[in-house]
Amino acid sequence: MHLCCCGCSREVVTPFSPTDWKLVFDGESVSLSPSVGNWNFPCRSHYIIRQNRVLEAGSWSDDMVRAEQQRDKAAKAIRYGAVVPPASPKPIATTPSTQTPPQGVLTRIRRWWSGENCDDR
Repeated sequence: MHLCCCGCSREVVTPFSPTDWKLVFDGESVSLSPSVGNWNFPCRSHYIIRQNRVLEAGSWSDDMVRAEQQRDKAAKAIRYGAVVPPASPKPIATTPSTQTPPQGVLTRIRRWWSGENCDDR
């Protein structure tokens, strides 16, 4: 657990497991991955902790949060052999063709970690 990095003082639970968060200590600093999205808090903060630094991440729509929650349930089901009922199909809002479509969280984290230009930083 840690206090929300936005300063609201709420306790954030980040369980360490193969399907949840991973804490890395390199002897000098800590990093927490993947990002932390506090979607149930009034602040709705979203950040990454990398080498003792808190990096603000982009906000997510409710549809993006629901999609990630379903992906997380599926990952847990695969890892632990639980049966998860399929999600009812709900269309995700499309973005105008003049904008880059939203990327999956893993793609965004990979691009962020590698230092590629990314609008989500």
